[in-house]
Amino acid sequence: MFESLRIRDFRFLWVSNLAATFAMQMQMVARGWLIYDMTSSPLALTWVMLSFMLPSFVFSLAGGVIADRMHKKWIMVGSQVMNTGATVVLAFIIYAGDVTFWHFIYFGLFNGTILSFSMPARSSVIPEIVEKSSLVNAMALQSATWNLSRVLGPTLAGVLIAWFAGGDTTSATGVGIVYFVIAALYAISVLCTVMIHYLGAPADRGHTTMIADVAEGFRYMRTERLILRRSCCRPSTRTSSPVARRPWESS
Repeated sequence: MFESLRIRDFRFLWVSNLAATFAMQMQMVARGWLIYDMTSSPLALTWVMLSFMLPSFVFSLAGGVIADRMHKKWIMVGSQVMNTGATVVLAFIIYAGDVTFWHFIYFGLFNGTILSFSMPARSSVIPEIVEKSSLVNAMALQSATWNLSRVLGPTLAGVLIAWFAGGDTTSATGVGIVYFVIAALYAISVLCTVMIHYLGAPADRGHTTMIADVAEGFRYMRTERLILRRSCCRPSTRTSSPVARRPWESS
């Protein structure tokens, strides 16, 4: 079950992702709780969530292209360091009681943009540090990490907020302390990423531009059957079919 964790670099990457995903899930609960307590407005809560999600969606294509053109390790480290610093600053603002709705909008835009450059590098480095025989196991562990954080992260955030606030639901103190805990988890993620030996050398893209690389990605999605799930939409009536080649198999 834990076969891929025997690989040193993947072990540090897995712990880094575990800390980062727990921090992100805890941050969603803490942010949502405080915004709704401050504004009593579902619409305000929606705008705060969108400020984090939209940059992740808009810039993710550029993040993937940059991950191909730079050392992936330093993309991960740099983005996570900036994310940690921003979380510490916001934690101080919340703890001091000076936080406003616009603070969450600004920091949401910043953190969402950072995430769009960090996640493609984190995802693409896994096949490069894990052997082919352990790749499925590694991806399964990554998926399990994400699902575990989705269940336990919000629970942990809620318990800590209630504990530190001492039952005072109008106090931002509990959320401020939880944000310091979140920043500590991001710092653990940075430290584990630094411990990875593999740098993730840039791919040889020749003389292509970033726009050409993005267009190539769209072309691949349009023509790759496994992505479009054509076989699920239109079941084949043939009794046998050629075995689909894996990405690492030669043509």
